[in-house]
Amino acid sequence: MAAIRCLFTLYAFEDGNKALSWAKKGAKLGDANFQYIVGLGLVSRDKQTEQIKGISELKKAANKNYFLAQVELARCYQEGKGVRKNLKLAEQWYRRAAFLGHKAAIFDVVQLMTTRAKDMSVLSEAYGWTLLLLRRTSAKGGQSLNENVLKPQREILEKAKKFRIAEKELILCSEKWVKDQNVRIPMTDPIDVKESPCKYLE
Repeated sequence: MAAIRCLFTLYAFEDGNKALSWAKKGAKLGDANFQYIVGLGLVSRDKQTEQIKGISELKKAANKNYFLAQVELARCYQEGKGVRKNLKLAEQWYRRAAFLGHKAAIFDVVQLMTTRAKDMSVLSEAYGWTLLLLRRTSAKGGQSLNENVLKPQREILEKAKKFRIAEKELILCSEKWVKDQNVRIPMTDPIDVKESPCKYLE
C-alpha cells in the first residue's frame, strides 16, 4: 500500500488519470482513503453510471467510519447526486459523521432534524447537538463558533413553540439526551491519517 500511496502522490498534480488509476488500485485493496478519493472523483462526473460507481466506493469507505466519505455520501443523498434524493439517509450519514466529531456534519444534522421535527424527541436531540458544540467550544474559547450555534438554537426554540413545547422542558430533555449518549466530540478531524514519508519522492 505504501508504494501505491507514493505513486498516487507522484501523479496527483501531474497526471490526474494516472493518479486516479493508482487510487483505484488502492481502493480495490480496501483502503478507505482511496475508496473515498475514487468515489469523490466519480460522483463529480456527468455520466450517471460513473456517479453510481462513485456512490458505491463512498459507501465502502463510509462503512469503515471514514468521516469524509460519510459527509460526502450525505451530501449526495441531500442533493440527489448519483442517487435518488433522500433526506432521511442524508441525515443518517451526517449523524454518523457527527458522532465522530465532524463539526460541519453536526450543523447539517441540526438543520435537517430541525426541518423535519414534529415532536420533542427530534427537537431535543437537535438542541442536544448544539449543546455539545457549545460546551466543547466554550472550553476552547471559540467565540465565533458559539455565535454560529446560537442561530440554530433559536430556530429550534421557535419550532418548539409551534408545537407548544415549553423551552425549559426542551432544554431539560436535550441535556438528558447529551448525558445518555456516549458522544465524544474531538472538534478536530476525527481521522488523522498519518502518511508515511515516501522515500522515492525525496
